[in-house]
Amino acid sequence: FQCKCSPGWEGTTCNIAKNSSCLPNPCENGGTCVVTGDSFTCVCKEGWEGPTCTQNTNDCSPHPCYNSGTCVDGDNWYRCECAPGFAGPDCRININECQSSPCALGSTCVDEINGYRCLCPPDRTGSHCQEVTRKPCSVNGHVTPDGVRWDEDCNTCH
Repeated sequence: FQCKCSPGWEGTTCNIAKNSSCLPNPCENGGTCVVTGDSFTCVCKEGWEGPTCTQNTNDCSPHPCYNSGTCVDGDNWYRCECAPGFAGPDCRININECQSSPCALGSTCVDEINGYRCLCPPDRTGSHCQEVTRKPCSVNGHVTPDGVRWDEDCNTCH
């Protein structure tokens, strides 16, 4: 469409008065000046506010970052800086530290926030269940020779 403006008006919708309070344009950061009687109003572009569009809107309101992430406000943008153990554009993703399989074979990895713990089977110990636990190699107080087995529930002596 195309508007044919009355004398003294201009703009694509004939909303800007010639030789008015909108000349020169008092609106900053791409804002559009609209005449309202003897005054003007600025219609601000997204990310800006205030009477002449000079105030950057707070893109960090209301708190777009999750899990104690810190919001960094920019001009019509924001960035979340995630707390340790979290990731993603809004810090909603709990990083799975068990994904790299840090626990020894036969143990169970439990993902925690910014860490993990290993649940060891009865025959293993250590922070990663990397150590094999052996029962003492003695019977009735006597140490048995290397390589000997007995009927008790015990390991071979080495």
